Amino acid sequence: MKDKKGWIAGGVALVLLLIIIAVALGKSQNVEVAQATQGTFI
Repeated sequence: MKDKKGWIAGGVALVLLLIIIAVALGKSQNVEVAQATQGTFI
C-alpha cells in the first residue's frame, strides 16, 4: 500500500509540474502554444 501511495503522489506531482510548464510557456511565448500543450495533456 505504501508503494501504491508513492506512485500516486509521484503521478500528481508530475501532472502539476506539466501544468506549471504549460502555463509558463503560455506566458513567455504564445497563448496558442499553451492551449495546444494543454490539449495534449488533457
